[in-house]
Amino acid sequence: MIEVVAISSERLDQYANLLQGVFRKHFLTQEYLNWQYFQNPNGYAVGFDAISEGSVVAHYACIPLRLWGTDEPILLSLNTATNPQFQGKGLFKKLAQATYEHASKSFMAVVGVANKNSFPGFVRSLGFIQLGSLDLRIGPLSLPARSPQEVQYTPDFLNWRTSSPRGGFSMKEAGDGVVVKRQVSRFAPPLRAFIPHLGYVENIDSKRPIETKLTMTLDWTSSGIRSRGVSMPQRLKPSPLHLIYRNLQGDSSTVTTPLTRFTFLDFDAF
Repeated sequence: MIEVVAISSERLDQYANLLQGVFRKHFLTQEYLNWQYFQNPNGYAVGFDAISEGSVVAHYACIPLRLWGTDEPILLSLNTATNPQFQGKGLFKKLAQATYEHASKSFMAVVGVANKNSFPGFVRSLGFIQLGSLDLRIGPLSLPARSPQEVQYTPDFLNWRTSSPRGGFSMKEAGDGVVVKRQVSRFAPPLRAFIPHLGYVENIDSKRPIETKLTMTLDWTSSGIRSRGVSMPQRLKPSPLHLIYRNLQGDSSTVTTPLTRFTFLDFDAF
């Protein structure tokens, strides 16, 4: 018999074992998952587990995000894994549906970044729509004035986001905002994101002029927002990363512009 229950900090060790076993990624430790699920200043993770004979055999978790200009939070679809011995039983779909039903009481929507393998399941089985794909580009970091439909970065949230146990983040004040740099690999240029009009942030470098030289970033903007820069050649890009969205308060197809910007800093692929 398989029982479906809400996620709990008491099972962090099982989540780490399951996720590492499925994805072979060493950074998915208890420390990392505790930071990800239970230290986010926007709130605790939301999700469900499938448990058989006391062991977690499938797991799904989302974390809260907020958008500028609205009091209604959204969820970021994050970690999902199923023990290979229990695959083909529809457990992920069952956990996702339980998560969205529970989350609809408090959250406006779910957003996620899906690769080519997971994308069909989210769209065909779980009611997501595709907003577009993240683009790896070279160009200036500056963007038009902030719109209401992008992820909200407060100093607390930014400090949490860049304190990931995986490391590799650095920040510095630049002009009227903050430049965040993520060193993905010593063999590749770092990714950068610019967050405009952010207030005082602790543990940050002293003020410097905003960088005007070309830099690399991974982001998506809606058709109404111009993204300056040049896209990298397709052969140099990672596996396609599709930005997906599900409205928890109605039909997703009726939503015209649920988001206008999304960057690598807004999710956790790196």
